[in-house]
Order: sequence, then structure tokens, then C-alpha cells
Amino acid sequence: MDKEKLSAILNKLIYLIALAMGIFQIYNSIFRSLDPTRLQNFHLMFALTLIFLGSIKSALNAEKKLWRVAFPILGLAAALLTTFYIHVCYDSMILRVGRSTPVDLVIGAVLLVVILYATSESFGKAIPILIVIGILYMFTGPYLPGIFYHGGFSVKRVIASLVTSFSGCYGNLLNTSATYIALFMILGGFMTKTGAGNFFVQLALAIGGRFRAGPGLTAIAASGLMGSINGSASAVVATTGVFTLPLMTERKYDPEFAAAVCSVASTGGMILPPVMGVGAFIMAELTGNTYAAVALCAVVPALLYYLMTASVVVIRAKKMGLQPIPPEELPKLGPTLREGAPFLLPLLSIVYCLSVGFSTTKAALYAIALLILVYLAKCIAKDPGCVRRFATYKPLIDGLADGAKSCIGVAVTMAAVGILNNCVVSTGLANRLVNMILSLGNDGWLFSLVITMLLTLLFGMGVPTTAAYIILAMMAAPSLVQIGLPVLPVHLFIFYFAAIANLTPPVAPATIIAGKMANANYVKACGHAMKMCLSSFILPFIFVMRPAMLLQGSPLEILDVVGTAILGLLSFAAFGERYLLQKNSIWEQGLLLCASALLILPMPWYGTAAGVAFLAAVAVRQKLSRAAMA
Repeated sequence: MDKEKLSAILNKLIYLIALAMGIFQIYNSIFRSLDPTRLQNFHLMFALTLIFLGSIKSALNAEKKLWRVAFPILGLAAALLTTFYIHVCYDSMILRVGRSTPVDLVIGAVLLVVILYATSESFGKAIPILIVIGILYMFTGPYLPGIFYHGGFSVKRVIASLVTSFSGCYGNLLNTSATYIALFMILGGFMTKTGAGNFFVQLALAIGGRFRAGPGLTAIAASGLMGSINGSASAVVATTGVFTLPLMTERKYDPEFAAAVCSVASTGGMILPPVMGVGAFIMAELTGNTYAAVALCAVVPALLYYLMTASVVVIRAKKMGLQPIPPEELPKLGPTLREGAPFLLPLLSIVYCLSVGFSTTKAALYAIALLILVYLAKCIAKDPGCVRRFATYKPLIDGLADGAKSCIGVAVTMAAVGILNNCVVSTGLANRLVNMILSLGNDGWLFSLVITMLLTLLFGMGVPTTAAYIILAMMAAPSLVQIGLPVLPVHLFIFYFAAIANLTPPVAPATIIAGKMANANYVKACGHAMKMCLSSFILPFIFVMRPAMLLQGSPLEILDVVGTAILGLLSFAAFGERYLLQKNSIWEQGLLLCASALLILPMPWYGTAAGVAFLAAVAVRQKLSRAAMA
């Protein structure tokens, strides 16, 4: 059989298995037919199978040598064998926890290797290298000095701890992926295939296109909405960038600036409610809060992040003298809303269900059901006879398969991070790291926060955002809480920087992808992106110091913190672009920088007043100058 036919067969097989995974996830969420560990095992089995089939197809298409194709084939066989064994022997394995048989140990060791291999195939070698270091640490602890010393683990105990006792790769993290994360990924697949995603782009263009900064604002709105649902900055850049990058470059934005806007807006989706790229669900699990509480706290920082980005885009458009998109080239708002407004209902239903106390799983199921009903109703309204045609249901089937495919990377990452977390916790290193950060905190909690920020950015450059957040939430958050900082702001602080790592050089994966799509210079694109998101390196420190920014406090406190932050961000945007109402002079640049610092950072009332006065002085001077020139 030639490679083209084999590749076509593999494509169909991947599609069918992804479809089966999607059906399985929805069925089990409705009827709850499996206990949590068996559900996790099936979820992991589907994910590993799809990853290795994809690797086999890629190896064949790349015309690699036969021995290179053999590795993913062996990985697939091992994944099916180990997960099948655990499913069949689960009850007896539970009864003999702590007394694993030789077969249990072999199965556990093989599954451990399979997860490492699958993770490297999906996300590169960073996470597997960390896990290997963690496993080696479990063996070598007795020979290490200081805080790294521990009593040591036998081979049997390592395998039991990480796999066969169902407390390493199986646990809360993989369970979160197997329940509501999978459902939200499936919802994202449905939205893409049914036209809901395109509606968001068209709606943003219809609303913002009539402004001179319309193309940039459209990119921000579309990427933000899709990013909140998708949860992967790189994936959102690849999805929305196809529409928004040409739209910006055609309107004379330089490619580097366009790439920066796309990457910054896509990254911000992970901190934007209502979904927050599934990070809110994991945060709720780790902090013991409800999802609604997490999402509510995240609203203001997310809106401030996008305010900064939008301000830069608007000022840049004004500085360049851009003109609005001609009305004849814009989608009309009325027809766009009439055509697609029902697609807003699933998102609104998520907010409603979670606000009235429904479980996250129920909220996702209702949103999926509502989206399907909306899509079918729209089809029937156009052509009542469509219900008899398979083509009507094809987008739903494709969306289910695509949604399932999108969650396989999350599944294997959750399993891998669970292993790494167990390495850190079971050896006692987590507690010792807590004590170390606590001792650093004696010199001031600000120093501990800075150390945590740097570690989060470092991890976030090499591993997916959710994984980076979980690792640091386990390692650093407990110590910061013991210092006296509030739990939820601390976790939001870590999650914020895990997301911003997508934009932080030298890796900046979101900017790399956007830059390639826009044929932009990577270094210049990173420079623009960092200017746009520079405020996000300050905001997390503020909401840890002043929880009023997270809507925790009196109305007057919230108004004070949010209002001054808005003015400060506008000042900083004008400083970064060297333009407010016209080009800034050197002394105006100085005043704007001082204004942004005085307004963004916590200050006594007279400091805030000085900041407002500096901003007003620049605005009035430039307005008078423009009037005189006219």
C-alpha cells in the first residue's frame, strides 16, 4: 500500500476515534456511568491513541526511516495494552494498593514511559525532561545536600507512587481534564464548525470597523473571545490570525505591529471570563472556591489588560492617520446580529448557569445543547427540508471530532503534570520549597512575589500555560499564602504570569506564530507585544496588594483602584507610542511616565491627584496646540 492511501486511512481512523472520544465524553457527563479513575483511564487512552496515530501519520508523510515510524507504533501498542490492563484489573489493583504485583509494576513503568513519550510528541521535551529529573530525584535524594535531601525511594515505591496507586498521573488534574475541560473543548469545536466563531469576527468587524482603529479592535475582540474558550494562545493566533492579520496589514499597520496585536489579544483570552481557557476551573479546584468566584475576580484585570491593548491600537491608528474601513466593505451590524445573535446564547447560558450555582459540567452540557439547537434552528429557518440531508449535520459531527482532538494535548499534559507534582510532594521537596520562600519572605513579601513571577515566566516559556500554573501553584502558592497573602489573588497572580509567558522573549510562542503568519520580523514583533502587555507585569502585583481590583472591597475602594488604573494605563499607552493627541515632546513623555506610575501603583490621595494633574496637563497643552495650528 502506498503512503498516500495509508495516510488517508490514518486520517479517517483519527477522525473516527476522535468522534468516538467526543461521544464518550458527552455520554459519560450526562449519565455518569464510570467512576472517576476509570473515566480518567478511558480519557487518557483516547488521548494517547490519537497522539500516537498522529505521530505515525506525520512520520509517514515526512518519509522518515522505518525505525522512526516504529516508535509511535510501539507507543500506540503500549498505550492500549496498559490502559486496557488498568481498566480490567482496576478493582483488584485498588484492593492491593501498597502490594503491587510484578505485572502491576511492569504495566506502571510502561505507562509512565508512554506518557513521557506522548508529552514530548505533543509539547516538546521540556515537560518530559522535568519529569525525568523529578524521578531521578526520587532515587538520588539520600545523596543530595540541604533542602534537596530525603530518605530515598525504591523502584517499586516510585512506580506505585506515580502510577499504580492512582495518585500520580491519575488524580484531580486528569479528572478535571476528563470532565469539564473536555466538554469546553468540544464546545469550542462546535463553535468553530457551526459558524459561531466566524460570527464573533464579523460582529467585531461590524462594530469596530467604522473606527479608524477598526481592524486592530476587531482583532482584539475576535481573538479575546476565541481565546477565552480555546485556552491556547498559539491555537487562537493560528485560528483568528487567518482573518485578522490580513485585515490589519491591508489597512497599513506594519506586519510586526499586526502580529503583536494578534498575539497579545489571543494570550489575553486565557485570563478573560467567562471561560478563561479552562484555567478558572482548575483554579477553583485548587483554591476551594466556586468557579463563579474565580471568574468574578478575574473580570477587572482582564478588562484592564484589553484596555491597554486597545489604547495602544487606537493611538497607533491616530498617529498613522489611518482612515476607517469604507462602509461598503464592512458587514452591516443589523444583518450580522440578525444572522448570528443566537450564537451568543451558549456563552450567556454558561454565565447564567454558573452564577445560579449549577455545576461546571452542567453549564458546559447546556451550552453545547443550546448551541446545537441554535445551529439546527438556523438551518431549518433557511431550508425546512435540510433536516433530511446529511450535510446539515456534518458540521456538528466535524465539530465534535475537532473538539475531542483539541483536548488530547490537555489530557496528556494533566497526566504528566500529575506525575511531576507527585515527585515534588512525595519527596517532601514541596514543603521545603515553601519554607525557603517563607524565609525569603522575611525580607518582604514583595521579594517572594518577584521570585514567583520569574519562576512562573521561566516555566511558562517551556510548558503549556495550564501546566505552568499548576506547577507553580503547587510549589509557590502555599508559601505565599503562609506569608499572609490572600489565596485567590495569589493563584490569579501565578496564572496571569503563566499566560504572559506566551509573549515573553526569548521564546514567546504566540508571537512567533503570529510573526510567521504576518511575515514579520520576530524581534520587532516581540518589542511591540511587550510594550502592549507591559502593564500586565504590574497589575498582578497591584491586585495582590489591593484586592479591590478583584472586586473584593467596598464600592468606593473598587472605584478608586479601577478608576486610577484606567487613567494610568491610558497614560502608559500614550507614553509607549509617544503620542497622545499629537507627538509628545520630551517633557511630555516624562510627565506621562510619572502619571502612569502615580496612577497605576498604590499611592496616597495626593500622589493620585498629581498623576491626574500630569495627564491633564499634557492633554490640555496638546489640545491647545492643535487648536492653534488649525
